[in-house]
Amino acid sequence: MVSTVLTLSGRDIPAWSARWLDETLEMMPLGEIRRDVNGNLVDLTLSLERKYRCTLYCRDREAPPLDGVYRGTTLTVGCVTELVIPVSLASGSATGTAARTIVAGSARGYRNSGSSYQQAASVSVSGAAIRIGFGDSSSGNAFIAYRPSLSMMVSAIRYGSGEMRAQRPWSMVLEEV
Repeated sequence: MVSTVLTLSGRDIPAWSARWLDETLEMMPLGEIRRDVNGNLVDLTLSLERKYRCTLYCRDREAPPLDGVYRGTTLTVGCVTELVIPVSLASGSATGTAARTIVAGSARGYRNSGSSYQQAASVSVSGAAIRIGFGDSSSGNAFIAYRPSLSMMVSAIRYGSGEMRAQRPWSMVLEEV
């Protein structure tokens, strides 16, 4: 039984260890944002400094398979959180470029359709390029969502036990390498 879409390189996530997982992806505060002599706000962050911090938190019945994972361990994390690319449809299709590696099978496309969303009829991935199609000749705005696969280093890890509640709370903070 698979109880989460979270993946950690080389480690199966057993059932009952990561249900109701909370994941937060946040941009790390690297680089600088300053005002120039004219008072304009300028981003001085280098593209190499645009990295994510990921926080995982969960309470479930079983402990995750993290024995031997310590601060400083590098893991490839198939994130739960989706990143979204806005695209413009032309003739019912659009292509977007992902900023990070894409977790296999996680890309999807959608557009607003009145008061609801319409899923793309086709999605194809080639490297960082994601192409979506709706099978019609529509134009307008659409979106491509994908789960990123990030090479990350563990910066903090916590385990616990709620004996009477039969819970195994755990959390991990990772930073993109």
